[in-house]
Amino acid sequence: RSACGFPDYTNFTSNFFGCLDYIFHDENHLKLTNIVPMPPHKDVIEGTALPSATIPSDHLALICTLEWF
Repeated sequence: RSACGFPDYTNFTSNFFGCLDYIFHDENHLKLTNIVPMPPHKDVIEGTALPSATIPSDHLALICTLEWF
């Protein structure tokens, strides 16, 4: 399962956008306890493409907390 789902994009450039990044986990051993939301679309497109002045990478970070059980 993809812990952060399937966002519309994790990479956004002037000629391409798409979801290239995932955090896959086994639900039989790991419990998803928190997901940090993606930045708003308006913030991503503010600088035309990534990286930008406000987002210093060409990929958006997927961030979550998983716990063993």
